[in-house]
Amino acid sequence: MKRHTLVTGATVLFTVLGGAWLGEASAQTIVPAQATFADSAGDKIRSDGLGTYADDELDANSCVRCYASDKPTGKGFMRTGQRADICTLPAGAPARELVLDFSDPLAAPVNPPDPNNPCSYPAGTGVLNACGFNSVPDAKIVAKDPNPFYRGTTASDVNLSLNVSDPPPFPNTAFDFSLEFDNLVPVSGTGLSRTVTAGPGATATLYRYDYSNPRKPKKLFVATYRMPFSVTYTKSQ
Repeated sequence: MKRHTLVTGATVLFTVLGGAWLGEASAQTIVPAQATFADSAGDKIRSDGLGTYADDELDANSCVRCYASDKPTGKGFMRTGQRADICTLPAGAPARELVLDFSDPLAAPVNPPDPNNPCSYPAGTGVLNACGFNSVPDAKIVAKDPNPFYRGTTASDVNLSLNVSDPPPFPNTAFDFSLEFDNLVPVSGTGLSRTVTAGPGATATLYRYDYSNPRKPKKLFVATYRMPFSVTYTKSQ
């Protein structure tokens, strides 16, 4: 079962001149998109090796949610999956994951649930390795504030939300971990595509969420890492 597009029947009107947006979107300001990770040597955020993450409106074998918007408050958005009542994968189609490498911290991770296992951070039915590689079954990456597709934007705030339970507990709005880039990440590109590239010196801070008191969940610092990566968001229109 496939979800319906958020807004249909309208087109995006824009003019590009020297990399700046001169037009505004019409009634449709959110459009399906795809996200392609560079997977370059040394990148710490990488694809699962299965290629581009295309929104399920663009790929019948996908339950990825990926979209972009031209609004000032819009974003480039990609999440590896959705709850089953919105999207069900066809038989044989693979569930998507995102690979994160936490092997280059500026200092050793702190606040582990078990002090005897300083790299192990259990959450739900999964475990995040805060000292190495992780294939994350539910990962959301967002570039916004300012929107990379909005006219004149040269850098955006980037953050990731992560659930390590497999299968992911859809529907859910509460994530196990948050990875937040410490500085705005450079944006390049024109037309339908924008590339967000964190260079070799870029750092991001990992937090875990403690829900032992559901009314007052705690956001706990884990570590800050060097996290170079590059992703290109491409709108469908």
